[in-house]
Amino acid sequence: MATETQEQEWLSSYLKPLIGATITGVIVEGDEATIHAVTTDGQKLELGIGQDEEGIGPVFISGLPLPK
Repeated sequence: MATETQEQEWLSSYLKPLIGATITGVIVEGDEATIHAVTTDGQKLELGIGQDEEGIGPVFISGLPLPK
């Protein structure tokens, strides 16, 4: 089981490609959004932004490359 510190380090690594990225488009459908972005190294990302069906959990981002 991962410690809180390990989880924070993983999350920081997961979100790191967003630093300096440029948002090139946003699509909103219902209660979900898709964000198109380009990272500083030119990688194109399609990010899903959503929440659990009940709308009470944390917001999540999908579509980022997994950290190594």
